[in-house]
Amino acid sequence: MATTQRPYTCYDASSRRKPRARKLWPVMMALGIVIIVAMGIRSFEMEQLPATVLARLYPIEYQEQIQAAADAYSVDPYLVSAVARAESGFKADAESSAGARGVMQLMPETADWLVQREGYLGSAEPSLARAEDNIHLGTFYLSFLLERFDGNEATALAAYNAGHGVVGRWVNEAQAAGESAASDTAMGEIPFPETRRFVERVQHYRELFRKGHPDAFVD
Repeated sequence: MATTQRPYTCYDASSRRKPRARKLWPVMMALGIVIIVAMGIRSFEMEQLPATVLARLYPIEYQEQIQAAADAYSVDPYLVSAVARAESGFKADAESSAGARGVMQLMPETADWLVQREGYLGSAEPSLARAEDNIHLGTFYLSFLLERFDGNEATALAAYNAGHGVVGRWVNEAQAAGESAASDTAMGEIPFPETRRFVERVQHYRELFRKGHPDAFVD
């Protein structure tokens, strides 16, 4: 019985891949544009991007924990979110070379000191590795610093980064020399470059969060 031989067809793998490559090309282009924008655009220009783009580029994590802590101590939740982003990128397991830990990057001795202060409403034995405890402690610390420095945000943030003892001495020395009081502190007057950059980042992130996530927190 005769059999019909099927003609041999050479398999061209490239011909099978081309349609998929064509479909992926717009996605790859869009991703490339986002990366270029995120890396190359200046800070003040970032704030001009559409809210939907900012929301994707700058997500807010731990919203419930931040809202609860911010409500407990009457602190702007967007400010807390911005500190968390600047300090750790919202990483609960982050640890600095100096030993600061968690989402809000607190030193263990600072945490121990905060737990003993009047007005603290959190766990009696908080764990810096636990995001909820860390955020609660960091928010309480922010509220203390804002009160300590007469509500001046830039000075309070500088103290969060450099320590309230260090910044307190700087403010006292500036006042003794007839310079700006804490309530009049401008960014250019912060004498520590690293701290100045930290304050600028936090304030920048807060504006991006406010625009990208206008309904993230309840007033």
